[in-house]
Amino acid sequence: MRRYRRRYWKRNRKPNLVSLIDAASLLPWWISLVLALISYLVFNHFSQANIEYVSGNGSIGIILLKGFSSIFQYIAPVIFIAGTFVSFIKQLKRKSVLTRVNNLQALSLLSWREFELLISEMFRQQGYQVKETQAGADGGVDIILSNCMSSRQEQIFYVQCKHWKKQKVGVKEVRELNGIVAAKGINNGILVTSGRFTAEAINFADESGIKLIDGKGLNRLLPNVASENRKETLNINEQVVPDCPRCGSLMQKKTARQGKFKGNEFWGCSRFPGCKGIRNI
Repeated sequence: MRRYRRRYWKRNRKPNLVSLIDAASLLPWWISLVLALISYLVFNHFSQANIEYVSGNGSIGIILLKGFSSIFQYIAPVIFIAGTFVSFIKQLKRKSVLTRVNNLQALSLLSWREFELLISEMFRQQGYQVKETQAGADGGVDIILSNCMSSRQEQIFYVQCKHWKKQKVGVKEVRELNGIVAAKGINNGILVTSGRFTAEAINFADESGIKLIDGKGLNRLLPNVASENRKETLNINEQVVPDCPRCGSLMQKKTARQGKFKGNEFWGCSRFPGCKGIRNI
């Protein structure tokens, strides 16, 4: 726990100016440029305020306003312009990461930030509108997706990215995302990891409707892996294939052919008949 707190503090501790630039980088580039111009004109106007005929406390207020505006007429535009530059750099990084990652090993070598950029770019190329949140914002949600199904209906999805290289993502993380989704009244949540999910996490996700995408699922969706004749799409309704509870191998979806559960689907071990492990769907 102490190690996690140190890592979280290091990740989110930023000077105020850097935080403002990060916030500006979340805006479309043209909006940032327009705001840069507007902020300069507004602050420049107040910096030219005439205090010659103002007396009493009013003159003090005008003096403070002039001093504040004379500084921020330059600082505010710089923040918005720097945000535009940061947004452009992030776009280049997203495309660079997506280009060079072509297998699970390359996926595991990414930093946590590169992993988030990779996921956001994959969703963006699938036609989703993507908003990358600031670190720690929106209850820990990393990406917000919007998918306009029609002219009047829009679906919103919260995405959490877990770039865990050694341990599996457990049910705790799925419960936390489900709680955020329920509190915000969002359509659904998606939990993405470069590794694997525990059986408990998969079972709870099936019950709650949280969508799971693991490392192997991501590997199938990477543009450098999929061939021209077999381009797969990022289906957020796709179910994660669980591990066998007996041998740990991947399972296969099967249909019972006899007995009282005839016709029902279940997860069966891919090593059957060598292993007879099963899971309910």
